[in-house]
Amino acid sequence: MSHCTNPLELNYSKIMAYKKCPFLYSYIYLGKKYTPYSAKSSLGVSVHRTLARYARYGGDLSDLFVYYDESWNNSGFASPQESMEFYNKGSRMLEDFWLDNQGKKSRIIFSERTFEFKFEKWTVKGTIDRLDKNADGAYELIDYKIGFEEMPDFDPLKNLQLGIYAVGLKENFNIDVNYLTCWFLMRSERVTAAYDKSLSSFVFDEIRNIGEKIINEDYSSKGDCQKCSIKKLCRHAEIENRNQIADSSEQK
Repeated sequence: MSHCTNPLELNYSKIMAYKKCPFLYSYIYLGKKYTPYSAKSSLGVSVHRTLARYARYGGDLSDLFVYYDESWNNSGFASPQESMEFYNKGSRMLEDFWLDNQGKKSRIIFSERTFEFKFEKWTVKGTIDRLDKNADGAYELIDYKIGFEEMPDFDPLKNLQLGIYAVGLKENFNIDVNYLTCWFLMRSERVTAAYDKSLSSFVFDEIRNIGEKIINEDYSSKGDCQKCSIKKLCRHAEIENRNQIADSSEQK
């Protein structure tokens, strides 16, 4: 299997694609193919683009909705009705976000800011959703999540994405993050935890672990095909589906 991407260049999306399934990683990053849009992913893209524009240009609620219309991605919907249903979900999220954001006494320092840092043999890159400087001078790293799935035990200190971003802020901008926040937009909930850079060891362990497997082209494991975004496109998933059909036929 020949490489079409640099195995020494990592980001959170690459690491998570490999963790979900090495064949998903191969499909996206070696095959250079995009995963098909779904209703959920299109809404996520639309809302993230909207919030990035709002952070950059500001404005009131009506401006936020203008950004939303201009950022709307109408791909992956089964019908016009489903598209409108998800559009309305996004509108409610953005209105709740705007109202919640009015009471936040902080200043946005970064929005959609890229970074990269060296760790051992790897170069790690990423894009930060938002960095705030609070009224007391503390820095708060914020990542937006749509929040389709309930995550009652979510811990920002154990979240790899936030951990990578905190390291990136320190390495690129010499900013020591004080708080990590995941903002679940659908339920207008912010989960925040105090951060200390000593908590970053698991980040480097994960980069090293997954990075070595990618270099060694380790395809010895496979994720859950039924939950995979490319299950209808991946030949390995098709093999599994055929085997399941054959097994069920033999049992009859």
